[in-house]
Amino acid sequence: LRSIKHYFLLDQGDLFVHFMDMSWDELNKPLSQILPSRMESLLELALRTSLADLDPYKDNVHALLVPYNLHTQLVYIMAIQPENIGPDALPPAPIRRPDPNATSLSGLEAFSLDYTVKWPLSLVISRKALFKYQMLFRHIFHCKLVERQLCATWTCQKVAKGLLLHSQPECASSFALLQQMLHFVQNLQYYMASEVLEPNWCVLELCLKQATCIDNVLTAHTDFLDKCLKDCMLTSREIIRLLTKLLNTCSSFSTHVQQLTQQAEVQALQQERSAADIVTTSLSDALQATFSAEEFRSSIARFKKTFTDSLGHLMEHLYLLSMEDLERTLGGLLARLDFNGFYKNTMHTTP
Repeated sequence: LRSIKHYFLLDQGDLFVHFMDMSWDELNKPLSQILPSRMESLLELALRTSLADLDPYKDNVHALLVPYNLHTQLVYIMAIQPENIGPDALPPAPIRRPDPNATSLSGLEAFSLDYTVKWPLSLVISRKALFKYQMLFRHIFHCKLVERQLCATWTCQKVAKGLLLHSQPECASSFALLQQMLHFVQNLQYYMASEVLEPNWCVLELCLKQATCIDNVLTAHTDFLDKCLKDCMLTSREIIRLLTKLLNTCSSFSTHVQQLTQQAEVQALQQERSAADIVTTSLSDALQATFSAEEFRSSIARFKKTFTDSLGHLMEHLYLLSMEDLERTLGGLLARLDFNGFYKNTMHTTP
């Protein structure tokens, strides 16, 4: 179980930093252009060059490319009636028909992990339990990837910020939106890691130490996974939809800004000038032309509206959940995301 925690709950941080560094270009390709054997080789290389190399069970971990995104997978699972699934039943087979979005599905959305479990450990770590671990992994890994994209955008914008912040006030809205997105993604990750996964893992370890039979182990493990899925907000269809929309908006914004900034840099460097101050002036002019364009301002306004509206709807659902279910640990997340009470004051409450 500790080995599974290292990989599926991203407990082994350096492993995934190495993996993302090596596989970033590959993961950004369309799913149809990615070789599974290539991803398996990159994962194995990351395992051998990180602290995970000390894990005796590292050879049980495998790369997996799923032909549908996490939102589709979760909605499909929630559509099944609980009474149709017995305690020992496996989850239904994944969707076999081609996903409508499969043509645009990237490796970032399709990547997951698989784990080989041998008898008798498969009694506890069944395929059904592994399926839940995969859902948690895909959600956390997606957040990590989006954070990486936003941090790359922040680095990309440093030059533009130094050159244009005072001369081109319009670009400040782009910088501010980037900070809002980073604040959301980083606090969401902190909530899942520090307030959901780790406390529930400590409870699981305590229950396993006190277990007297295999039934106690199975019950403790199932409760741990169900509680993590619930507190990570992966059991509510509307919250899943909003989270997916927010993360996709952050990813699209990051890609859009990076492309525009890089295009401006390329235009400046293509000019045949050697003096450093002239090149800097040329870069400033190119960036100013990009950031002052009406198309750029309107696109940033669209991203801001989509992100703000979706975050407001999410906060409204989280506030309602926190009042309806007092067992949920949403207080810390709400306090950090709504630190000044803005969303709470603008909620549309019915009398």
